[in-house]
Amino acid sequence: MSDKTVKPPKIFISYSWTSSEHENWVMDLAIRLRDNYVDVVLDKWDLKEGHDIYAFMESMVHSEEIEKVLVICDKGYQTKAEGRSGGVGTETQIISQQVYSDVNQQKFIPIVAERNIDTGEPHIPTYMKSRKYIDLSSPERFENGYEELLRSLFERPVHRKPALGAAPSWLFEDAPSHYKTTNINKAIKDSITRNPQRLPALTQEFLEAFLESLSQFEFEYKYGDGELDELVFEKIQEMLTLRNDYLEFVELQCSGQPSIAIESFIRFFEQLQQKTMRPEGFSGPFYEDQWDHFKFLTRELFLFTIVILIDKMQYQALSELLQSTYFLIGKDYSENKARTYDYFDYNCRSLNETRNKRLQLSKISLMADMLMNRVTEKYNRKKLVQADLLLYYFSVLSDIERQYFWFPKTYLYEEYYKLDFLQRLRSKRYIEKVKRLFEVDDIDELKRKIEYFKHSHAGHFIFGEIPDIQYHIPVEEIGLHP
Repeated sequence: MSDKTVKPPKIFISYSWTSSEHENWVMDLAIRLRDNYVDVVLDKWDLKEGHDIYAFMESMVHSEEIEKVLVICDKGYQTKAEGRSGGVGTETQIISQQVYSDVNQQKFIPIVAERNIDTGEPHIPTYMKSRKYIDLSSPERFENGYEELLRSLFERPVHRKPALGAAPSWLFEDAPSHYKTTNINKAIKDSITRNPQRLPALTQEFLEAFLESLSQFEFEYKYGDGELDELVFEKIQEMLTLRNDYLEFVELQCSGQPSIAIESFIRFFEQLQQKTMRPEGFSGPFYEDQWDHFKFLTRELFLFTIVILIDKMQYQALSELLQSTYFLIGKDYSENKARTYDYFDYNCRSLNETRNKRLQLSKISLMADMLMNRVTEKYNRKKLVQADLLLYYFSVLSDIERQYFWFPKTYLYEEYYKLDFLQRLRSKRYIEKVKRLFEVDDIDELKRKIEYFKHSHAGHFIFGEIPDIQYHIPVEEIGLHP
């Protein structure tokens, strides 16, 4: 902003003629203020011979043109103010009346020019001791204090009160769906900036709260209770808000900590798996499909975790999540079995078979169709399909022995396009970042793996063909650029 567009603040400087050095200090301050577009009234400039000194001082204090009065506080000023002596004593009588009569007044600003040598306390008259002052008492403090003074005079503080925002819309909804996880996310956001040490505890608290929240979606099903697939479908829809809390949580993990607590995620998915099966000790009649909503949610959460980690370029965390061993409980709860992430590629029979047939939906995969309809603006269909395909490719390329491979259910719901993640393998620098995901040490080993994929896994399925990796990145182009 040009200085021509604002009116210069007009101020009066009240000070003591303590010494010639002090008078020169005040004069230098006044000159610098005028150089910075402040209209300074000073006795040495504006009090002429023949003027009434008392009337001049009184006019400066009461004048509406004078926006601020700077009271320069040194030992001499304090002594004269307390003793009501000299011109300072006269000004003190006038100013103190204004200060005492209006506790909220902002016209008079104490400027500390000197501190007590023994105690370090500022030399401020009693009537102004409770006022916020600006400290110019030493060369070390002067520049910061001077900036503070200018900001005060021009009403341009460093910390400005933000504009009043709108009230959260969910406060006025008739039946808002909010869980404990929502509030924990708020605490995590606050801790990222205010108290990062709390983040590990809040991470664990969120995951535990998420698992606890799932209990409200459990149900017992008996013949005659209605269509089971309808209950499963409804529960999936009801869990959407909770799922969104999880997406926000993963995002916060990517931004809030130097390294993501992958062990917590691994343990979380191990515990989540238990929700997909008959609870331990459950003795009544049951249908295997009555836990399909938890199977859907587990696959969805794992898939979106991959989407976000790719989006946030958290390749270290991504490789740990994909190459870790998950110890999952068997149906009889007798032992934990070592599994790979492919185990979370659940098929929901109540959706893909029962509901699809009952409602004559003719969907290739109703489960995939629902996943695609639950994407967000930020994590859209294209990103979801990319993550789904990459999970398939990584499972096939992995050195870990697998019982079966992750099947990319969503790939049939999007036109073929070349995955950005794989196309970037043209860059040697990018390969260095992601090579651990492919479980290779160098470019030549990566090329051999992808070439082997082409010959050993044709990628044919009953409903179509999954594109070969070299559809996205030909082997001869890998590492072609720096």
